[in-house]
Amino acid sequence: MQNQPDVEGDPSRVCDLVLEGGGVKGAALIGVAVALEEAGYRFNRLAGTSVGALVAALLGSGMPARRAADLVISLDFQRLLDPTRVEAAHLGWLGRALSDAIDLGLYQGDALRDAAEEALGELGVRTFSELRLVDPGADPNLPADHRYRVVMVTSDITRELMVRVPWDLRRRYGIEPDSFPVAVAVQMSTAVPFFYTPVRLRSELTGQESLMVDGGLTSGFPLHIFERTDGKPPRWPTFQVGLVSTPPATHPVAEISSRPAFLRGVVHTALHGRLNAERDEPKMASRTITVDTSYVASTDLSIGRETRRRLFDDGHEAGVRFLESLNA
Repeated sequence: MQNQPDVEGDPSRVCDLVLEGGGVKGAALIGVAVALEEAGYRFNRLAGTSVGALVAALLGSGMPARRAADLVISLDFQRLLDPTRVEAAHLGWLGRALSDAIDLGLYQGDALRDAAEEALGELGVRTFSELRLVDPGADPNLPADHRYRVVMVTSDITRELMVRVPWDLRRRYGIEPDSFPVAVAVQMSTAVPFFYTPVRLRSELTGQESLMVDGGLTSGFPLHIFERTDGKPPRWPTFQVGLVSTPPATHPVAEISSRPAFLRGVVHTALHGRLNAERDEPKMASRTITVDTSYVASTDLSIGRETRRRLFDDGHEAGVRFLESLNA
């Protein structure tokens, strides 16, 4: 595996990295990664949800963070809006409504998968077999199916489960992790409900299909995913990158004055309330790099390069500030 960190050489400049989801805000995550790489850090394992899964896949496959930044900033986001079969019939607003009802999403999501597949292919990565982790000093309790450089969170809404790919593939679906395409895992983790169509995953154990959607539905920020289980202290830190979009306490917010707004508030609180509390825990807060991205909506694929560059710069600045406080 190319660019595998020499964990036996200088562990003081090795880290594990956990990346929160955030839709189009991925440039902010990469900005932090660039700051870490500039400080000499190398990534041993990476975990991510939604766009965090995409960034984790790129970095974990050996792509330098600067190259990943150039890729995301220059990408034509409109390429990722591939119409579903119904919407492609040019039925206007009726097509969009039928697409949402029949295909369970406005866009297919295959274009995003293909873009990830192309970028990963240039790095020599197609399946998780190329992302096997070689680390003799890893937690001895770590199962064989967890020994990968990258893990992505997705949500199985058929079984109502959080699924960690490739960790849970064999146990829950009878699928060989090494043979599973990394780009398909990215597509599953980024399949925002009602925006992209769910990815269908067939179980080799039961023959049944599951609908896989955005990992943010079950774990937008897998904070504890790399915790050791053998009682030993970690050999290096796990840094977490969070994209903060919660308004400050003094900021006025819209009143909930309708049933749809009430339902939206219930769902968002269920998804983010516990996460915000966990992120504020002293142990987590001390190793979490937060980036304010409140000025961008997660699904706004119309943002231009200037806004993406701002996201990157804000992420880079947040990473630099964090490292300065760490070394103070």
